[in-house]
Amino acid sequence: MEQFTEATVFFKNRSVTVAPMNYDVTNNVMYYKANGTVMELTNSALIDSIVWPTKYKFVVHQDIYLHELPLPNGRIFIHWRIREVNIGKQGALGLNTQAKVEQIDLKSIGIYTDDQEIRKIDIYKLRNNNEYFILHQGGRKKVTNLKSLLKLYPQHTDNLRAFAKSEHIDMNHVSDALKIINYALGLKY
Repeated sequence: MEQFTEATVFFKNRSVTVAPMNYDVTNNVMYYKANGTVMELTNSALIDSIVWPTKYKFVVHQDIYLHELPLPNGRIFIHWRIREVNIGKQGALGLNTQAKVEQIDLKSIGIYTDDQEIRKIDIYKLRNNNEYFILHQGGRKKVTNLKSLLKLYPQHTDNLRAFAKSEHIDMNHVSDALKIINYALGLKY
């Protein structure tokens, strides 16, 4: 949230405003600065889109912000999401372990003072959990994995599976997801 960039907010009532803005992917919140104070943008139902002059455009769909991107075969809308995945606990000597680890409150036996925090022993890594929306048969359809994409293109299941296999597609990687969705958008349905 360190970097705020001037963006134009287009409202559904056709009014327009400009403010320094930033999107927090982790918390799914749009922020803006007003008189130097960071504020959360609420009431997204009134907003049509938010456009940064560089290359970013967000549209509002069912109270979530979707990043609109043009692809060679169509447009895609990305709901950026990140989730924490527990990869274990911190064990002896700081090593990761899957074994049971219990944390002792050292404060109770007088080893450290109140101003020191108890360390977290759970270790997490961040992982993409994006949702992709495409315009398909007159509406916005959500794609989260290969299976959901295949449901939208049942007549091209073999083509899509072959493409995914030949290109080593992993839908957890944004570039791979964009590659196969762009391929699917080029197919006739």
